[in-house]
Amino acid sequence: MSSSFRSGVVYRYPSDRSNRQQFVDGLPNFFAVTADDDRALVLLEKGISQIAQAKKAISKASFPAIVISSSPHSRGSEWNPWHDVFEPDLGYIRYFGDAKKAGNPALAPGNKVLLSELEKHTSGDAGVRASASPLVFFERVAVEGRSYGNIKFQGFGVIEKAELVTQFNPGIGYFTNYVFQFAVLSLSDEDEELDWDWINSRRNGNIGDAESIRLAPLSWRK
Repeated sequence: MSSSFRSGVVYRYPSDRSNRQQFVDGLPNFFAVTADDDRALVLLEKGISQIAQAKKAISKASFPAIVISSSPHSRGSEWNPWHDVFEPDLGYIRYFGDAKKAGNPALAPGNKVLLSELEKHTSGDAGVRASASPLVFFERVAVEGRSYGNIKFQGFGVIEKAELVTQFNPGIGYFTNYVFQFAVLSLSDEDEELDWDWINSRRNGNIGDAESIRLAPLSWRK
C-alpha cells in the first residue's frame, strides 16, 4: 500500500480503525496509509487533531503534524451561515476554530494549538520556522449516498493569519471565535502526492528537524 496521500483522492476512514486492509468499500484505507506499527493511530475524531510528539523527542516541533478536517454535514444554516471554505486549487482554506460557546476563544483546545503554531509559521526567524508543525487537510465528503467515513485529501500547508469573528448559536446566543486562513502549499514537484513517510519520520523521537526535512515536499523546504 502506498504511504502517500494524493490530492483530490477520497480515502475511507473505517469505524473499526483497522490498517490491515489496503482498500475498504472500494476506497484506499486512511489507516493503512498512515500506519506506523511503533506508534498510536492517527485519528480524525476532532476538526483540529494534533499528532502526539514522541517522548524525549530531539525535534523542537510541538507536534509531527496537525490534521485539519471539516465536516460539511455540520455547516451553517440560515441562523449560522459560517462554514469552512476549501479552495486548494486557489491555494487557500478558510477554517473556523473550535470555540463553541461564550468565553475566551483562545482557550478552546484547537484554537490554542493553532495560535501557538501561527507564531512559528509566520516567524521571521528560520530557526523558529523549522520547529513549526505542518498542517494536513481533509474534507469529509459523501460517497454513493454514504455521508460518513469518507475523507478527501486537500493538501498540506501553513497558517497565514487568524482573525476574531462573532458567531451565533440559538442555544447560547452570540460568541466569539477565530477564523484561520491556511495557505495550501504546492505538491507539484511530488506529482501531487504527500509522502506520509515524512510525517512518520517526524514522529520518530530520534530524528531531528534537519534530518526529517529531507523527506519533506520541496515547497515546505523552501
